[in-house]
Amino acid sequence: MAPGLNKLGVGGYRSSYVMLKAHARVYHTYVDRYKPTQRGRIGITLNCDWGVPQDDTPLNKDAATRFMQWFIGLYAHPIYVGGWPKVIEDNVGEKSRKEGRSESRLPAFTQAELDDIMGTSDFLGLNSYTSSIVGHKRKQSPGFFTDSDITTTFDPSWPPSGSSWLAIYPPGIRKVLSWIKGEYPGYGSVLINENGVSETDQSGCFNLCDQFRVNFFKNYTNNVLKAIRYDGVNVEGYTAWSLLDNFEWAHGYKERFGIHHVDFNTLKRTPKASAMFYKRLVENNGIPSRGVLSRWLDEIEGECGRENQALCGT
Repeated sequence: MAPGLNKLGVGGYRSSYVMLKAHARVYHTYVDRYKPTQRGRIGITLNCDWGVPQDDTPLNKDAATRFMQWFIGLYAHPIYVGGWPKVIEDNVGEKSRKEGRSESRLPAFTQAELDDIMGTSDFLGLNSYTSSIVGHKRKQSPGFFTDSDITTTFDPSWPPSGSSWLAIYPPGIRKVLSWIKGEYPGYGSVLINENGVSETDQSGCFNLCDQFRVNFFKNYTNNVLKAIRYDGVNVEGYTAWSLLDNFEWAHGYKERFGIHHVDFNTLKRTPKASAMFYKRLVENNGIPSRGVLSRWLDEIEGECGRENQALCGT
């Protein structure tokens, strides 16, 4: 993970603390100097997947709650509720004492900092991709990823992707959105800024008919719609990740999230079936009737087949 520094259970919390203070300063600067004339909004974008309890035991339900608090609560709670989530304060504080430290590895906010950070987001940007099965597991070593005392895995029934960290579970995004609404009543609205699925790079001629990604967007956007209509979540936007195959962090060009194929030698860009589906989805402002959807899928199959022939020269 960037920037590649191993600071155990100190650096992650310290950087989160500094980031929140910097975010608040930018928010207030904009509100004070520019908002009166520009009338813009300032939000924060956070990454969060859904944590499914391993079973219905209180121990594992609590573990799933900790999963969510370490994932998004560390950043959202100071903005929408005030201060760190209590479970993070308690866990890190207890472990710090057992390590013989005179103070917690989690930095303490001053009252002025709490006041400065509180309410500094006009909307919540959300990046969400997958879900995890979460269980309780006591961990002794100090660390940002061990202090929560959880273990995570995927349900074997969830389809895999081209990334080891991403399994496909469409109901998860609805559950994340509903959890945000319940946990942070003042969230205002949610802008989904990233949601997508990867495939590994293919040797030889690339298959543009990415039906698995078409299904991903169909099922995930359907669950976003359920969150809006059935759960009352105020979602005001959705953006697929990503428009193009690109450089994916430490995995470079080996994992492709794009709805357009990129030849990294020539930079030629060719739409995949998912681009054709997403185009229709946006034009229609949602999923149509089953009959129209069936027609879309038939049309897309023919279109991506022709693109495949052109790409491969067959």
